[in-house]
Amino acid sequence: MYWFERFLKTSLTAAEKVISTRWVDINKKSEEDPFYRSRLVARELRLGKPSGIDYFAATPPADSFKMLLSLACTDIDFRPSKRKRLAFIDVSRAHFWARPSRRIHVTLPPEDPLFATHVALLKRSMYGLRTAAHDWECEVERVLHGLGFATGRSSPCIHYHEARDIKVSVHGDDFTILATESECRRLHKELEANWTLKLRGILGVTCQEIDVLNRIVSIAPNGAISMEADPRHVQLLHQHLGLQHGSKGLSAPRGRFSEDELSKACGEREALSAEETTLFRSATMRAAYVGQDRCDIQFAVKELAREMHKPTTWSMFHLKHLGRYLIERPRAVTTFEPQRAPHVLVCEVDADYAGDKVSRKSTSGGLILHGRHVLKTWSSTQAVIALSTGESELYALVKGFACLLGVQSMCVDLGLSLQTQVATDSSAAKALCERKGLGKAKHIHTSMLWVQQALASKRINSLLKVPGKKNRADIFTKALNRTDMNPITERMHIDFPSGKSKLALDA
Repeated sequence: MYWFERFLKTSLTAAEKVISTRWVDINKKSEEDPFYRSRLVARELRLGKPSGIDYFAATPPADSFKMLLSLACTDIDFRPSKRKRLAFIDVSRAHFWARPSRRIHVTLPPEDPLFATHVALLKRSMYGLRTAAHDWECEVERVLHGLGFATGRSSPCIHYHEARDIKVSVHGDDFTILATESECRRLHKELEANWTLKLRGILGVTCQEIDVLNRIVSIAPNGAISMEADPRHVQLLHQHLGLQHGSKGLSAPRGRFSEDELSKACGEREALSAEETTLFRSATMRAAYVGQDRCDIQFAVKELAREMHKPTTWSMFHLKHLGRYLIERPRAVTTFEPQRAPHVLVCEVDADYAGDKVSRKSTSGGLILHGRHVLKTWSSTQAVIALSTGESELYALVKGFACLLGVQSMCVDLGLSLQTQVATDSSAAKALCERKGLGKAKHIHTSMLWVQQALASKRINSLLKVPGKKNRADIFTKALNRTDMNPITERMHIDFPSGKSKLALDA
């Protein structure tokens, strides 16, 4: 690969620094089925050095991957030469293929016979450098631009070839491609001319099930695609919390407990020890990672994350409550059913007014759909204390408008032109958006009123009123029991199967 060139240490000037290196060994599978990778990495630390555009590298929005899954199930043409397929490519030693953006010297590995007298001048980039991810991003753009791809404006990780109708999302060294089988194979050969890579599979052609970014993706004979959230982290969460086999499960991710009930259940509210605090924070962030693809736990995880600064015994009680819910439902599978091409992106929003009984802050929740397929979900605590239900619902609309415009921009990068529609169950918030100015709501900050202009100028094409019982965003704003949750998850095409996927790794 002509990765580096050896230089005598004595030939370096005083201003030329040498970055140390080390070997990193990682088992990418399990102890029973090990798959070790050894990689030489640089150890470049920031240590007060400035950041900037030369150090930035983007990651694609999570909804871009789901959008490609959705498009693969939309307007399916079952003719082999016309059917859109999902292909997955993995680039080997990606960062070593990138051209460095600066002159860098690193130490040679100790096994090198010239280790004592020489250093390496990099001809290619290297894992561990602060600029490595940016250099690889530039390398991807260089190669794809040479093949006729346009890079997305909303995300530089999205690429689209209009003439060949190829859509690509790049996450590090993993490429997800949507195109016909012939175009997928042609693009694989074109990329292979530049890098060492592996075509991991073409869904429905060379494989029926595959793990992608720790998600398990499978295809059914009718063209429906299922995506399972990473099941390994649920196992690790149970191990951290001491919830092994035989522990009792619960039917809801978070309970609605009063302070008296919490006092009876776990005693007085006391701060956790340093060791328990570390465990709480680690487990909460692990749950947050799983929650990206599991709307049933997003509200519970959001509430736990708010307590990470100073967790207490009550916080640990709520965390274990979530863990015991995941005993009942360790797996969550979202299905993208075959559908006709929709012309509108739909966003449903909701708010729980003053849901936090201590701070009296409200919660905003919402989801964005491409037809029947869920692309994006969120649950977040509002920064401002709302003084009325209408005001809290307005803030939820503001969040929904912003997220919807972001997804619409992503769709433009993928060559799609879709209108936008927002749905709320609040007549008051809808009325605030459809007027101009504050009216009698003088206390609302004017920065929130951009939604009025967005609606008037048709950036958001329509705002609808939906009945509260039909609003799926309700699941993101409060703690629901299974009876209330099940109808919503069913409408979002989420199942909770038993058993275990054959591709799932053991913790």
